[in-house]
Amino acid sequence: MTGPSIIDALAMWSEWHADVPPAGSTGCYAVDMQIADAFRMMIYLGDHTQRLRWIEREASDPNDQRVGEPYRAAIIAWWLAIYDDRKNRRMAA
Repeated sequence: MTGPSIIDALAMWSEWHADVPPAGSTGCYAVDMQIADAFRMMIYLGDHTQRLRWIEREASDPNDQRVGEPYRAAIIAWWLAIYDDRKNRRMAA
């Protein structure tokens, strides 16, 4: 997937109606829809702390069969980017 980072995407879009993630297609429609739904949740949550907590819960449920590795990898990458952005903002303040 190529495209904007999660931080840039959240800054650009206040709504997301497509079934393709903002960073581009994974090649699997089901995974794309899961990632697009997760991005909509990131928009809805609104602040980095809430987003990090949601991703932690979403990625850590071993019993959730609908969560595949490509999806989990995408949201973990988001977690890392959001964490770094939050840390950088705190250091700049």
